[in-house]
Amino acid sequence: MQLSMMTIGMVLANIFTKYLILPILYPLKIISINEYIELRFKSTRLCQFFSFINVLKNTIVGAIILFASTIALASMTNFGTLTNILLLGSICTLYSSIGGFKAIIWTDVFQFFLMVIGIGMVVAIGFYQNGGIIETLHTASNGGRLEMFDYAGCDPTLLGILKRKEEILPYFVMNKMGSIPGLPGIFVSAIISGLL
Repeated sequence: MQLSMMTIGMVLANIFTKYLILPILYPLKIISINEYIELRFKSTRLCQFFSFINVLKNTIVGAIILFASTIALASMTNFGTLTNILLLGSICTLYSSIGGFKAIIWTDVFQFFLMVIGIGMVVAIGFYQNGGIIETLHTASNGGRLEMFDYAGCDPTLLGILKRKEEILPYFVMNKMGSIPGLPGIFVSAIISGLL
């Protein structure tokens, strides 16, 4: 339910951008927000400051995405977190630098479909194993797990099932669906696709 709140926020942000931000920026024929800042405030220093902040933000976000993905992979593979960080970071750097933007665009399209298939399979099989969508929501409601802003007593780390909260989806895939041939592999490829 908490992830649904994030999805609702993303939809609202896209609507806000489409109807309030783009009508202002598109007619100006600018190519970046930094160009708009320089045009609007007539300050090269402010533009450089925002460029620095943007690079810093992207570095931090990239590190968090890489770390989160490797935590999920480390719980499903025999490699440690550091090994996964180095391996996946190297793969991302190599294919981006060798293939250029064209390779990145085509792999993004392929990876999007792979992520949708992987997550869709996990959700569909999870619903199937629980007796359907309605039964899953009923069970979650009875357990107090439909709270929008609190996980209300169902934290698997507090219950001693998992060591870290980041392991919950890989735990579900391996514990409940590990016997289905190929599904853990599709899930791992979906995680890697999301990372790349």
